[in-house]
Amino acid sequence: MGKPKREKKLHLWHPSPWDGVPGARAAVLRLAFNLIGPAALGARHWQNDSEEQAPPPPDPACPACGQSLNDHDIRRGGPGKSTHMICPKP
Repeated sequence: MGKPKREKKLHLWHPSPWDGVPGARAAVLRLAFNLIGPAALGARHWQNDSEEQAPPPPDPACPACGQSLNDHDIRRGGPGKSTHMICPKP
């Protein structure tokens, strides 16, 4: 007639992202996740309130020319190559 349903396996630990992943590293991470828990992401209370807004991101100044880093052109090199920042003309 059909196969009988399998009963759910009893878990002694909390489910973790590394369940079912083979290897010693996954076993250590699975144990650490169950002992420590998931990562704490910080206070997110402003997302629920419409009056409070998140603080604006910082706009640091360039150490070479003193202008905003948002105005600069950043050219990222590939693997093994350096990254260059080009200051805007004054």
